[in-house]
Amino acid sequence: MYLTKWTLASDDGTIVQIPVDRFRKGFVRAFKQRHPAARQRQALLKAGAEIIYEIGDEGCTSWRTAVKSLRKGDVLCIEALALLPDERIPGKLQPAADLIEALDEIRDKRAVIYETSTGRRSDNREELKAMRADAIKALGAGGRSLPSAKAKENGGKGGRRAKVFTSRDIERAELVWSAIKKYPRWQDVKAALPDGFTVDRAYKLWGARHALPKSKKR
Repeated sequence: MYLTKWTLASDDGTIVQIPVDRFRKGFVRAFKQRHPAARQRQALLKAGAEIIYEIGDEGCTSWRTAVKSLRKGDVLCIEALALLPDERIPGKLQPAADLIEALDEIRDKRAVIYETSTGRRSDNREELKAMRADAIKALGAGGRSLPSAKAKENGGKGGRRAKVFTSRDIERAELVWSAIKKYPRWQDVKAALPDGFTVDRAYKLWGARHALPKSKKR
């Protein structure tokens, strides 16, 4: 965890002092070479984050550490929303479902997510929808990629909007996907999944379904 009094930015070689905002906090999750921690920290400092929580630091093992510290009116800054959910762990929520849970907790605290790479905020309904759609798409691809240049230009507005699912939709879909005895055929799965939730999307999120054991002949 980093606690700063002033942020230092040096894009063109000059040092610029930027006053921090005590209502702004940052969250860093280094992900392969695509999202280096140093670049994320620099972006959060420029955004005025007073405290930065980084996965791997002492006491910070999950987004829950940062979200627990939030109060009404606080802003949690992050490079890309797809970096918020925890890694896939057997027996735990999958990243997409974990993301929805994190967003629900932040909303319940009346705090805001600010995405530094696009300028989008979760207190803007349309920007939240676009952020969430981009994040779920990136998580499904397994790369946690940054939002597209188009999203950076216009906050994700314009073009066909991706379907957005609630945490309840995600949980229901995962239950259907794992209940092979109850939904053994693909047509059964398709009929039981939430409206708009495709088999392809489920496969990207949770992988292949395990085959049912063959029944013994009597």
